[in-house]
Amino acid sequence: MPATARYPRDLSAGSPTVDPLHTEQCGAVVAGLMSVARHRLGMELAVITRRVADVLVVEHYDGDIESFGIAVGTTASYERTRAALEGRLPQVVRYAGRDGRTADPALARRVDIGSYVVAPVLLPDGSVYGSLACMSHNPGPALRDRDASFLALIADALSNCVSDHRGDWRERDRVWRRISRLIDDGGPAMVFQPIYDRATLDIAGVEALSRCPGTCTAGSDESSPQRWFADAASVGLGVELEVAAIRNALAALPWLPAGLPLSVNASPAAIVSGALIDLLATIPPERVIIEVTEHSRIDDYPTVMLALDALRGRGVRTALDDVGAGYAGLHQLLQLRPDIIKMDQSIIRKIGEDAPACRALATALVCFAEDIGATVLAEGVETSRELEVLGEAGVHQVQGFLLARPGMLASGPPPGTSGTRTIPTPTGTRTLTQRELAGYRNAWPPG
Repeated sequence: MPATARYPRDLSAGSPTVDPLHTEQCGAVVAGLMSVARHRLGMELAVITRRVADVLVVEHYDGDIESFGIAVGTTASYERTRAALEGRLPQVVRYAGRDGRTADPALARRVDIGSYVVAPVLLPDGSVYGSLACMSHNPGPALRDRDASFLALIADALSNCVSDHRGDWRERDRVWRRISRLIDDGGPAMVFQPIYDRATLDIAGVEALSRCPGTCTAGSDESSPQRWFADAASVGLGVELEVAAIRNALAALPWLPAGLPLSVNASPAAIVSGALIDLLATIPPERVIIEVTEHSRIDDYPTVMLALDALRGRGVRTALDDVGAGYAGLHQLLQLRPDIIKMDQSIIRKIGEDAPACRALATALVCFAEDIGATVLAEGVETSRELEVLGEAGVHQVQGFLLARPGMLASGPPPGTSGTRTIPTPTGTRTLTQRELAGYRNAWPPG
């Protein structure tokens, strides 16, 4: 199955990154069958592809895939597999580079395949699901024609698994299409919530928050941003959706008051992907805060730390979300040592109820932060009592509905150009020019 290219996202053709064989029930069986196939044939790699229109998309593999220049999502023309099924091309190819019927000089420059065996994966109705192929870098003079029959037996077993989980595939395909459409339409939309200095109540920064279609539907978990990002991760589009959100957030920087930092959310997967370095290439680093959002265990701290250090080396600050929410939050705090520590909302709620233990924890976090030169931010502040107690604990910054709700930024020319705007102040209102507004940190929303 010679590889040609990464599959472009095409909603009319289907979703190549959706893999029905990655289900928990089938995963072990598929992995075992593929391993048996490639070892029996003496090959370095086995791949399963799915037919999408006129291409085959790699969905599952066993073996050394990187040495072949192939990855999940790599595509090849379906025509060669069709020709093999119809008997116009052999299913066992011993010398891929020498056989005039199968040699492809353009492919040979990119994919080092010396020999391969291919068999169709058929659905119960006889239609072609895709193919199972085993390949080697070396020629295979010992391969026999009956090896294609052996591989066909493995493919038959795989077809049962594909058939059993067609419903899972359809649901994953639906999710893939929904997430892809959001990204291709320029989403997600962004709203912005100010962060205040607790002592002066001046705006100290702004956090960008994603809003997805239906997000404003009250009580709808399916429309929440958290659900959208979880769904995106489940079909392999998590990092791409995060990068789209961060790109949209950074585009709003010209509309924020001069020098005001913008906080954007990024999972460890997005951080280690390297995409943030490219996004921030033309952005003043001192204006960006990367907030690490992760509600599950981080297994590879060294890799995450290397990526964060690269960002810090450029002048970007980091924040850690949900600190104080169990062992994982405190463990991540010790490992990641962020510039900003965001106190979990559960602590804020209990502080407002005068829970002594939570007040002590807040005070301890402030002491810890000051020892390492960090700032403590309390998010989700909703009552005056919470704000009062947080002040007594020495918390540096606050954020929440009590102070300001997330909102859209104004459209039109960025601040600093022309026009005026009237804004509320503690003693009434004040009219500012756009240039004055650019330096007035308490105007919200700006623009």
